[in-house]
Amino acid sequence: MSWENEAELALEQLTRMVPETYRELARANARAEAEVAAGEREATSVGPEDVIVGWIRMTPAEQRDGLVAIIESLGHDPLEYTDELEAPEQGYE
Repeated sequence: MSWENEAELALEQLTRMVPETYRELARANARAEAEVAAGEREATSVGPEDVIVGWIRMTPAEQRDGLVAIIESLGHDPLEYTDELEAPEQGYE
């Protein structure tokens, strides 16, 4: 799936917040989740909104409150992501 430049930038900004030791793992997981989010909306490319949704999904539910300020810092309205922010954590068994 292709990626919009703004999506790549959002992913880079988010992964810079992760300790270097875990950065590549976080980037890979976020990339995969963003592509799933884009697929769910039947898009042909990943947009920055998909990256944010993917990042939310890979963040433990008890830590998502901290994402509100991060989403705002990326220039997005956290209210647009309320459903994702309040969704139960997806398990990977």
